[in-house]
Amino acid sequence: MSVTSSPGSFYIECQVKIQPGTILCLKNGTTVKVLNLVGQGSSKDMYAGQNRENAPLALTCAPDSSVDAVRAMNQKLSQLKQLTPSSYVLLPSLFQQATLTHLKISRRVFCQTSTLFREDLTHFNARTLTLISKQQQALPAEQGLTLTLISNIEAVNQCLFGPTGVIAWISAHHLAHNDLYPDNIVVNTTEEGEIREIKVIDWDDATLEDDLESDIASAKLTLANMPLHKSCSSFKQTLKLIHPLQSVPSIFKLIALGCREIHQHSLPRKSSLKRQNAIQSPPQPSLKRASSL
Repeated sequence: MSVTSSPGSFYIECQVKIQPGTILCLKNGTTVKVLNLVGQGSSKDMYAGQNRENAPLALTCAPDSSVDAVRAMNQKLSQLKQLTPSSYVLLPSLFQQATLTHLKISRRVFCQTSTLFREDLTHFNARTLTLISKQQQALPAEQGLTLTLISNIEAVNQCLFGPTGVIAWISAHHLAHNDLYPDNIVVNTTEEGEIREIKVIDWDDATLEDDLESDIASAKLTLANMPLHKSCSSFKQTLKLIHPLQSVPSIFKLIALGCREIHQHSLPRKSSLKRQNAIQSPPQPSLKRASSL
């Protein structure tokens, strides 16, 4: 299931379909307007919505026939919410009962809300690979693309293996996520394609027990599959070979060094283009994170 279909929920047969424009009133008094369906799965549906202040949010809905499942999931979420927070962990609100009128029939559903992210890493990677395959511009543009891709890898790396990343968080609390793959990592990006916000979601299968090696393997695979520009294919192989729990910054020092070498090798080509302004060596990649992170 794609993460665009929901941050954190449970597995049931979901048969409630909510029409755009429907107003939901949650038990705690929160009012949510449903805008459109953004994801579906065998367990739940997720909608883009907005609150009274017109702020966007994600709304996950499931039928009220699963009281026991709701209670179990809320108990797990309550335990996770008591832990020291991590800026990369996205936990939705607890499920609440809500009432909606659909096709003139009053129905009760369970709903939870969360920050709305428009894209998961699986779809982001696919879109990036399409962009790379269509890249036909001159070398300076290729360098800019390469630096953006490196910045995105750095963002995912910090989210997974950084000092405040998810691996460190679950290790400190003796947890296991059990599904640290691109489908469960959501991102918001700038117009230039640079990741500015990133979170790990879908803690449905999380267990309150140690299973760090499994999560490390999943996260390492996620990081290794991040797209790099074709001129840096050898450094993609390097990413796959380096164990991420070694010195994490060294991975990106290697890639930055590789880009500088590419720059040096390309100087004769640049001279042949007879450009008026000298092209400076590319700067060290840096991640521009949103203040909310």
